[in-house]
Amino acid sequence: MIDRILVMNDAGISYFTWTSDDDDSDANLISGFLTALNMFAKGQSGEVIEEITLNLTTYIFDRYKDLIFVILTKDKEFEKIIRKILIQIRDTFLDLFLEKVTNFNGDVGTFNPFHKNVDSILKSHGYFDYINILKNYDEEDNIRSVLYLSNIDGEVLYSKAKEYFDKKILGFQTMVLIKAVNRIVEERLTEKLDMVTLISSDFRVLEYKNYEDITIVYETLENDSNIALNQKLKPKKVQKILKSPGKLLFEIENPFVLVDNSGNVRVKKDSANNLSSEDSIANALTLYNTSHTIMENIYKEPLFGIILISSKNIYLIFNINEYIVIFLLNPKESNSFQEFLNPIIQFKKSLSFKDEIFLQVLKKFNEFRHKFE
Repeated sequence: MIDRILVMNDAGISYFTWTSDDDDSDANLISGFLTALNMFAKGQSGEVIEEITLNLTTYIFDRYKDLIFVILTKDKEFEKIIRKILIQIRDTFLDLFLEKVTNFNGDVGTFNPFHKNVDSILKSHGYFDYINILKNYDEEDNIRSVLYLSNIDGEVLYSKAKEYFDKKILGFQTMVLIKAVNRIVEERLTEKLDMVTLISSDFRVLEYKNYEDITIVYETLENDSNIALNQKLKPKKVQKILKSPGKLLFEIENPFVLVDNSGNVRVKKDSANNLSSEDSIANALTLYNTSHTIMENIYKEPLFGIILISSKNIYLIFNINEYIVIFLLNPKESNSFQEFLNPIIQFKKSLSFKDEIFLQVLKKFNEFRHKFE
C-alpha cells in the first residue's frame, strides 16, 4: 500500500503531503532527509535519485525541474502501478499549481485542495479497492488470486495468486473481453459498466472491474456448493422448442434474445431492440467466446455464465447447448441484486454461492434452461 505522497523542491520545502493515516506531522523531517540524499547524489556523481530501497520502505521519485514528487511504500511488488499513479499526480499538480509554486509566498495551505485530486487519482487506479482486497486475501481461502492488467496491452502490472495459471494469456483475453463489454454496455446501451463476472461450472468466479487505465481481475473458488450448474440439454428437445417458441415467450417475462453461433436470432423478446441489435449480438458473442476461452484454456473448467453489472441494469449471458442467450433482469430483481452487489463491487466481500440473493440470480440461469428440458 501507499504510506505517503510528497511534493517538495530541491531546497527541501514540502508543498504537499498525503498520508494513509492522515498524519503529516513528520513531512518536513522526511523532505529534509530526502533533500540531503539528493544533494549527496548530485554532488558525488551528478545523478538524480529515482528510487531508494530501505529494509521495509521504498521511496519512488519523479521530477519536473526543481520539483520532486515522491511516493513511500512498503509494497514493492505494487511498483508498476505506483509509478503510473505518480506520473498522473505530477502532471495534475503541475496543471493546477505550477504558477503558485513559481510565485510561492510561504503558505503551504494553498496546496491543500490537491488532496481531493490525489484521492480521485488513487480511485481511478483501483487503489482503494486494492486495499480492501489485501484485507481479505490472506484471511479467506476461497480468494485465489488478484491481478492488475494494463488496459493498453494486457500487461500484468501486479499479481498475487495462490495457484499457478498463465497470466499472459489471461491478460490478452481480458483486453478482448473488456472491449466487447464496453461496446455493449457503454456504447450501445449508454450505461456505466460496474463489473463483469464469469462463473464456471466448478464454482470459480472471476470478477472484472475496469478503471481508466487498468483492469482488476479478482478470482474466488468455492467447492462446497450443493447447486448444479451447466447441465447438458437434449438437442432434439431444444430444437423442438425453438421451432415452436410460443410457450417459452409466454412463460419468460424478462427481455431476452437467443442466437446461434453465427449471430442469427432464433427467438427474442426484446421490444426495445437493445439486446437483439446486430452490434449487441456481435459483441455478446465475442464476450461469450472469450469468456469460454478463459475458463477452458486457463482454468480447464466449463463456463457456466456471465453477469454484466451496469449502473442501471444486470444482464446474464449463457448458453443453451450451442446457442447463446442474452437475458435482462427486471428492475425489481436488478435493484435487489444491485444493493447486494455494492460491497462486492468495492471488493469488501466476495461473491458466495451461499448468499441467498446470488442464488436467486443463478436460479434465473437455471429457470431458463429448465424450459428446454
